[in-house]
Amino acid sequence: MMNGSPINAVDIKMLKWQLGRAPRGAKAILQRCSQNRPQVILNFPLLPSGTPFPTIYWLTCPLLNKKVAILENQGWIRRFQEQISKDNCFRKAVLEAQINYRETRKKMAADISELPLFAQETLNQTGIGGVGDLSKIKCLHAHYAHHLVSGANPIGGRIDELLGKFICEEECEAG
Repeated sequence: MMNGSPINAVDIKMLKWQLGRAPRGAKAILQRCSQNRPQVILNFPLLPSGTPFPTIYWLTCPLLNKKVAILENQGWIRRFQEQISKDNCFRKAVLEAQINYRETRKKMAADISELPLFAQETLNQTGIGGVGDLSKIKCLHAHYAHHLVSGANPIGGRIDELLGKFICEEECEAG
């Protein structure tokens, strides 16, 4: 599991701007852009209420989020689903990424005493973005964030190829 860098007051201000709200359960900044702004944060797998949070790796960069949303709108979730159903090697790599993600999330929650049963079941049975069927894709943003911090997500790796070289632009600066 990655440790990242601690979240400071400047990061909190930037994250509030990026997310449109205060971050919940953010533990660390795992990746920063060339402007030293948060791109991916590590979230605790449970909200204070004990409700499971669907992703531990959160893509916060608004420009990357827009670019990934365009891919989703172009039908890339469907295309990846088709590739999973037809390509055994790709399916195996996706399942390995899902299992790795799930195990990382479970380890993060392992120290919680009296973890509610529903939360245990969710952490044990769901993958990236909270999917119950590990061969399904719910959110390209979550796969891309996982890839950016681990390098071990074939869907995120393909998204990286599709996006090409990304250079931060000043327009993402909080005003």
